[in-house]
Amino acid sequence: SSGGSGGSGGSGAGWAMARSSVANGATAMQCSRAAPTPGVWMARPPRAEHGARAPATPARRRSLPPDSSYHRRVSESPAKDFGPIRDDYAFFEAHSDEAEGDLAQYREPAAAALRARGAEPLRVCDFGCGPGGFTARFLRQLGCPPEQLQLTLVEPQPLYREAAVAALASFTAQPLAAHAALPDGAHAAFDLIVANHCFYYVTGFADVVPRLLHALAPGGALLAAFAGRENALLRMWDACFAMLGEPMPYHTAEDLDALLARLGRAATGGRAPFRLRFPDTAADRWRILRFLLAERTARLPAAPALALFDPYARDGRIDMPIEHRHFIVRG
Repeated sequence: SSGGSGGSGGSGAGWAMARSSVANGATAMQCSRAAPTPGVWMARPPRAEHGARAPATPARRRSLPPDSSYHRRVSESPAKDFGPIRDDYAFFEAHSDEAEGDLAQYREPAAAALRARGAEPLRVCDFGCGPGGFTARFLRQLGCPPEQLQLTLVEPQPLYREAAVAALASFTAQPLAAHAALPDGAHAAFDLIVANHCFYYVTGFADVVPRLLHALAPGGALLAAFAGRENALLRMWDACFAMLGEPMPYHTAEDLDALLARLGRAATGGRAPFRLRFPDTAADRWRILRFLLAERTARLPAAPALALFDPYARDGRIDMPIEHRHFIVRG
């Protein structure tokens, strides 16, 4: 539930990331190496004409990854460099209002969980919290008194986890629990679990979701933001992987629909619309493609890849209406 400015950990879209896997036991959320993790500074790429090859990315330099949500890549080891998309992720954040849409969808179910607890502690788990930027916005909106909030963070990447602990400690007067994986003994342990845009990359998906539901207390709620096939960026993902001759390797909201049906669990929820708007230059089109595909971008055929933005071109700008789904699953 991570995120740049939104979601448990961040706002946004880890469209290009390596799949983080929130798996069983101590290996929760280990990532595959299909794509790198964000966290390097990049100079703005040179302007390119439509049809030019993808601008090269500069040499990488290790730094703390930016906050993000489904755009977040999780490094499998603190010794490894983060991937070369930090500036591209920041560009997405600066030109979209995705986090605001997610916060609006979370507002009422989270407030209902707080009301239901009365004076009792509210036990919140942020699953895939990233560095905690979106979590801070979520908790600020929730308004739970620090003496009532019991906060647990699940985040496998040590740098993210340390940053989240530092960013979120002031929201609770209780000891803040931070784990690399969902604790094995977590049964009826949480009143609220937030999984903000982290399910795309989870390995062992069919095992992880039941474990999260098992960790919900009676009357608790799992809140998850997750895009499906109607999402414009996900359709762009599909098109790019087709150009590369590869299957799209990530999960979508339809996979959660199918899994919940097999488990006999019902979900409610709404849709979070947002817009991505930016100047219509080839350089900025490449920014979004790198955000979606990271190092795979260099293998895309330039002309058809850049043409994916044509339907959204208006008056010298790209204006993409996008939406994703929100799931509420009760304990």
